[in-house]
Amino acid sequence: MFLEPIRFYLFKDISYFWLKASKTAKHLDIDDVISRLCINDKDIINTVYSIQYDLLAKEEKRRSDLDSKAYSLIGIVGVCITIIFGLGGILLEKIKEPANLIILTVLYLGAFLFGMLSLIFALLAARARSDFSTINDEDVFSEKEIAGNICTYKRYLSAHYWQIYQKNFNLNERKGVFLKITFRMFFSNIIFLLLIVIVISYSSLRKEDKIMSSSKGKPPATSTPTTGKLATASVVKPQIPEPTSKPTSGKSVTERKE
Repeated sequence: MFLEPIRFYLFKDISYFWLKASKTAKHLDIDDVISRLCINDKDIINTVYSIQYDLLAKEEKRRSDLDSKAYSLIGIVGVCITIIFGLGGILLEKIKEPANLIILTVLYLGAFLFGMLSLIFALLAARARSDFSTINDEDVFSEKEIAGNICTYKRYLSAHYWQIYQKNFNLNERKGVFLKITFRMFFSNIIFLLLIVIVISYSSLRKEDKIMSSSKGKPPATSTPTTGKLATASVVKPQIPEPTSKPTSGKSVTERKE
């Protein structure tokens, strides 16, 4: 039940492509278009003709815009895949805890899978196609239609433009489906990358807390006490001066006179 919304979000466009986009979209058949154009009102024919011509130009511009988006996504997804490979090296070198390593391995594989899927669908959307149609010279310069009046000629070209528009519209719809799948896969890839960064940051913070707690639990280092002999030797004894020799009592005065 929990995975059902995720499956629907990711793969509903894939099922649409295989079931509907591979078939021709529901349009008016060319025979119905020709039968409905069997009128002689010049204003209506001119209006239909201008509408068909504008639709061809719009589909051409739409194809150019879709290709431009696809090329941009190819470059962005390529950068994300490079980042994923770099994160793989960090997982192998930095993460040592088994629980975090298992979670990161699952997230890493999910990010890599969605990144590769988005790249594949972007390449499918941007690939060169040779089945796009354009105006045919034989229809423009048809001798039979040119020989008739202007209403007949514009009715003929309107039917011709309508067939080209139908084909190009279906091809552009396929490109659009591929791009929608690419965006969904790329968004899922970004979510997995965000989860990887969160788990790596959490693991780093836990490792830092363990280092801080282990450093706080150690007792402070004490100095080594000195031995008794060294303490005794360090005491300075007072120096006693040696006694001086005993002086004489002096000579008598008579001895000095003599």
